[in-house]
Amino acid sequence: MNFSGTESTAVLIGSIDGNVTRDQVYARLAADAPDLEAFDIQEISSDAGKLCLAVVCLKSQAQQMEEALRMQGFARPAQLVSEVPAQELQNLKDEVERIHEETGRIQEKIRSFILIRITFSLFRIIFGSVHRSTKYWASSASQRALFL
Repeated sequence: MNFSGTESTAVLIGSIDGNVTRDQVYARLAADAPDLEAFDIQEISSDAGKLCLAVVCLKSQAQQMEEALRMQGFARPAQLVSEVPAQELQNLKDEVERIHEETGRIQEKIRSFILIRITFSLFRIIFGSVHRSTKYWASSASQRALFL
């Protein structure tokens, strides 16, 4: 993604939003910038209203090419990867795996906290009802003693 071209060529990598085809980009470039001489557009992917392109042109016309493409909504990627794409993909897969493992550990902690909370709730119910019953029993016994 960081490739900028060769000694005499420039490579522009980016995307155009909207339902645009590569042929439509060629047609608009011919109309907007007819003095661009040698260039090639490769479609990297096209989905969900976004056309991803790699444009190869003469280095001397790179600025003019980018301006003409920008008039069509062309934008370079906001975040370039520093690794080879296969290595970057592996790094991201490793990170996803690490996050899944961490999620599992956190879920286990939550389950243990829930078990502790249920246990405390049961103690509170059992001992709370015993405490209330002894409290009421003691108060009713003292009332009975007064009547004797």
